Amino acid sequence: MVRIRLSAEMQNLEHFVSAIREYAARHTFTEKRIREIELAAEEALVNIFQHAYPAGQGGEVTLECSLNGMQQLVIRFMDTGIPFDGSAFEAPDLTSEVDERPVGGLGLFFMHAMMDEVSFHRKGDTNILTLLAGRTKKD
Repeated sequence: MVRIRLSAEMQNLEHFVSAIREYAARHTFTEKRIREIELAAEEALVNIFQHAYPAGQGGEVTLECSLNGMQQLVIRFMDTGIPFDGSAFEAPDLTSEVDERPVGGLGLFFMHAMMDEVSFHRKGDTNILTLLAGRTKKD
């Protein structure tokens, strides 16, 4: 298992993503699948960096990366920022013109598209986002 705790700042994005990449590669995920996992992880992290903590108020993100009993990659992001419940996710309208669409929602859309499962919950004062990735994407 990998566990990393760093400040919720863009400068740490590459450190988090590299740790996930190395863990997945060590456990023989394909390069294509690793790229999908990276995209979902980047979206999750950028959302946390930009929205979890009010401007000027620092915070941290903890990453846990492991394999479950079915050999699926389990990526867990934890922060103590503003409560967030992404379980009410609705896919964005991709048919209307870009300038007519409401801002936001594409990051969650990409996470759901790339991962086998995406779940959110709050335990005490901690937001927990879990991404589950099999060796191939379930359709």
